Amino acid sequence: GERFDLDTIVLMRHPLAQALSVMHTGWYSTGKGLLRNPRYVDRWLNSELESYCWDLYGHGAEIEWRVLDWVLENLPLLKQLPGHLEWVLITYEELLLDPSKVLGELARRLELPADDRMVARLRRPSRSTRLESSPQRKQLIAAGDQRRLISSWQDQVSPEVLRSCASILDRFQIDLYSVDSPVANPRYLPGPNSPTISPHTSASQ
Repeated sequence: GERFDLDTIVLMRHPLAQALSVMHTGWYSTGKGLLRNPRYVDRWLNSELESYCWDLYGHGAEIEWRVLDWVLENLPLLKQLPGHLEWVLITYEELLLDPSKVLGELARRLELPADDRMVARLRRPSRSTRLESSPQRKQLIAAGDQRRLISSWQDQVSPEVLRSCASILDRFQIDLYSVDSPVANPRYLPGPNSPTISPHTSASQ
């Protein structure tokens, strides 16, 4: 952002919801590639965390290493968030629950004109959603049940899985999300006192 005069929008989704979605689509694991990058490991991990990651990839259940994928993908962003108040953090869950509020805040922060078409477009499922979502999620989307949509993953995981995934987040000191709630920690979400930034954007997820 500083080098190219861009502002940053960070889009996050609950790690367990993301893990289950990726499992459903059968995407490749991403975290091992990051672990094989010495510059990434040197900057964002230590030898203990590096060993922990390789052990989890070698012996953990699939949902555990899918959550670890989420952690390693987002760790640089999460570590830098406290020092970048100008970044705009948006969560998938808040975007579904209250799109007018979130998009209105985004328009304010980026000095964009508020436009109802943004909300209308958001309510139309993407191509990947239409092709890859489970029948249950498609039903919830069709019914417009946003609250149930963001929490449906909770019915798919056992208490044991919740505990093991919580330990992964704790190990990396991540508190943006917890396994006990489908929505993000409110202290990370933008509010009316967030600074306005210029209308040059880049998006990250």
